[in-house]
Amino acid sequence: MDAGQIGADFDRYLAASNYQTFPVYRHLMPFGRLAMRFFFGLFAPRLKMTGRHNIPRRGPVIIAPNHLSNADPALVLHGSVRPLWYMAKQELWEMPWLASVLPAMHTFPVDQQGVDRAALQRSEALLQHGQGLVIFPEGHCSENGQLGEIQPGASLLALRTGAPVLPVGIWGTDLIVPFAGMIPRPTLAPVHIHYGKLIHFDDLAQLPRREQRKAATERLEQALHKVMSIVRE
Repeated sequence: MDAGQIGADFDRYLAASNYQTFPVYRHLMPFGRLAMRFFFGLFAPRLKMTGRHNIPRRGPVIIAPNHLSNADPALVLHGSVRPLWYMAKQELWEMPWLASVLPAMHTFPVDQQGVDRAALQRSEALLQHGQGLVIFPEGHCSENGQLGEIQPGASLLALRTGAPVLPVGIWGTDLIVPFAGMIPRPTLAPVHIHYGKLIHFDDLAQLPRREQRKAATERLEQALHKVMSIVRE
């Protein structure tokens, strides 16, 4: 099944729920949180979560973490005080066991080979309905732990919807699930996630659109460097 068909199915779920939390998500999340607590307690006993008070409990927000490992999406949710939605690379749907779970966990595909307008429109609609959307601005995991090039998607959505962006720094998850891996392994090394302060782009409204996107992306990059310096301490 291609991304277009998966996205169309997801849109039907969204319409049926009026862009609110899916019933299956709501019913399964208490068990999911217990599972995540067990998982990270077992595989990362030195896990540290800071800045959780910076997560707005309601209203639209784009959560923008750096990306080290396939364990990152679960860790971001583990520390969140609210339900979250995810945009994820469509290749994940090539794994049948995962493809059947992702929609129930508020996850929809994006085609990274070009501008996926359907995914952007879906994201914009979720934000307009007051949801929290997780976007990894690099678009892929870092091979060396350094922040990669920031893609314009998160900044573009923030500019179009007025949603604030919450930068998130992650460190050590590549020791749980190594780069490009899927099988976890325990680590006694420190693992840290820090939810930074919200950043806004309202002051850029008077700039030409191209300059808006450039300035917003640069601001997000600076904020990510800041939260990454915190988690590395």
